[in-house]
Amino acid sequence: MDTQRQYVVLTTDLVRSRRIKGRQAEQERVLQAIDTINLECAALLATRFYLSNGDQIQGVAAEPQKVPLLLRRLRGLLHPVGIRAGVGLGTITTALMPENPGWMDGPAFHKARAALETAKAKTNCFTIFDGFGADQDQALNTIYLLIDALITRWTKRQWEAVSAYERMRTYETAGKSLNISASAVFQHCVAARREAVAAGEVLVEKWLTNIS
Repeated sequence: MDTQRQYVVLTTDLVRSRRIKGRQAEQERVLQAIDTINLECAALLATRFYLSNGDQIQGVAAEPQKVPLLLRRLRGLLHPVGIRAGVGLGTITTALMPENPGWMDGPAFHKARAALETAKAKTNCFTIFDGFGADQDQALNTIYLLIDALITRWTKRQWEAVSAYERMRTYETAGKSLNISASAVFQHCVAARREAVAAGEVLVEKWLTNIS
């Protein structure tokens, strides 16, 4: 494999996972969420997401600029349980193993784990980037501090409305899919500050587009 290629690794953990009641049922829900995102986003992944250590989810992005989409989808699937995410850029020193990513290693994984630990050490911090350069890390982390301040407050209804609208692109068709009015979808999207979140994610995508 190309040992000079830069990869983006996402390492996440469930917030307060040890306090979750019914941990076995919750772990089954997490595994279902992982299966769903691996199926839906297969083209965006260099290796599939997998569960490790009981409460950590890790994967490698094939397209770095799609990290915001992957993070949003994973958070939506796991809601109401929150996740912290470490996003690391670096090389991978082992072979790329899409079906057995737990055996992979390299600076990209180390950066992602370090980023996750940084997020866990901070209050109300849910996403940290590491390895993109000092200025870039600071910019990306600041943008996500603002994005996460909004997303972590989304209700189940807001997640459903935002997801439906972004799939279908009209409030009317989104409302029909949820059996609610177009006006209700619009109101949920406004309350969620959907446009502000999307604008932040687009900015992050632009920062990540030229990574290779």
